[in-house]
Amino acid sequence: MTSSTGGSIPITDLSIYSLKITDTNFERYTSNKLDSSLPYTLSTGISPATNKSMRLFVFTGMTNSETYFELSGDKLTIYYGSIAYDGTMAVFQRQ
Repeated sequence: MTSSTGGSIPITDLSIYSLKITDTNFERYTSNKLDSSLPYTLSTGISPATNKSMRLFVFTGMTNSETYFELSGDKLTIYYGSIAYDGTMAVFQRQ
């Protein structure tokens, strides 16, 4: 999946990132090189970014490891922080 960015203030250029999500690992690539691989489980909760019930990645063994997301067709939207408080979101499109 390749990405674009949204939200009030993009902090970084997400266009160089891509993701590979397996049944057990969340892998992030930067310029086609593996940057991180984190084990995760899935859960649901109330997202501070959208104030609605959403799915979330819970990364194993990490503090503050919840990352909320929406999946619609081939589009994955990941929310980082609260959009109202300068959080960002990243939109990844399946290739």
